[in-house]
Amino acid sequence: MRIKIKKILKSDESIVQKKIKVFGWVKTIRNQKSFAFIE
Repeated sequence: MRIKIKKILKSDESIVQKKIKVFGWVKTIRNQKSFAFIE
């Protein structure tokens, strides 16, 4: 599935529990134990 980030941010709960791939450049990343914050 290919979807733009802005569409993910504006979407309702219809994409919850679905696998997606995110492509692009990462400016900063902050790792936690079970997930990561990517800017």
